[in-house]
Amino acid sequence: RFRPVHLAHGPDGALYTAAIYRGIIQQWTYMTPYLRAETRLRGLETPVHWGRIYRVRFTGQPSSPPVRLSERSALELVARLGDENGWTRDQAQRLLVERGDRSVLPALRHAALSDPNPIARVHALWTLEGMADSEPSRILAALDDPDLDTRIAAIRTLDAFAARDPDLRAVLRMRLEERLPLTSDRERRHIVLALGNHKSADLLALFLHVLKEDPENSVLREAVLSGLAGLEWEFLQAVLADNAGVWNTPSLGVTVLIETLAGAVMQGREPRSVASLLALATENRTAPSWKARAMLAGAAAR
Repeated sequence: RFRPVHLAHGPDGALYTAAIYRGIIQQWTYMTPYLRAETRLRGLETPVHWGRIYRVRFTGQPSSPPVRLSERSALELVARLGDENGWTRDQAQRLLVERGDRSVLPALRHAALSDPNPIARVHALWTLEGMADSEPSRILAALDDPDLDTRIAAIRTLDAFAARDPDLRAVLRMRLEERLPLTSDRERRHIVLALGNHKSADLLALFLHVLKEDPENSVLREAVLSGLAGLEWEFLQAVLADNAGVWNTPSLGVTVLIETLAGAVMQGREPRSVASLLALATENRTAPSWKARAMLAGAAAR
């Protein structure tokens, strides 16, 4: 009867587990006669509507003293964003956003850029995003942070700010394009997702280059595709026109890319693009290439 459904870090540093106390969890309609009989025989149908909360802590380690964060000043909450207790960090961030005390924005920007604890820097960035910082350009330097998680937080939060600030949007795009060749796979995905929000045709060459470097990376491929809404036909044409060896090899990654792009073109239902796609895919009906077959497969799926 131990059915854990939730784990949480508590204010005392312990791990709390919520569990349903119930013998069987099954839709009664789908139970076989054998299971129904066994359930009743073993008394598993009752009781219901019960549960337990387990508190798990290190043996011999005292609990953390309780902290009434609601009574702390905004500046004290900023200092708690780097607390070793995850519950404390999360609650400090929540209270700062809920209070909306803008007098601490300078302290949050300083923490986002200069706190020695990278976890504090990440929380500070997201707190600034939650408080709708009025000067997000001041935290652009976080894009060059030595810590990977902090850089990713900077990309995501600045991308949210850029949606409302055209000037920041232009600067952020330039900075992200500069960083793209220098990044790890995980950071590259977030950069591509952020750039995709620009929905700009002049980014297609950049996306093409990114995928050419790693065509079998399915997560990166999905990140690129997510930013192509309305530009799928143009990108498919760019893939087909590029004579690089990677695009001429019938690999799984390239085949899936072509199929997905063709399917998106069909789903877009733009008459000229659909007609051009079908004409290109069927121009050699006697011996269609693997690319043509991929386009037809993608089109048929839609």
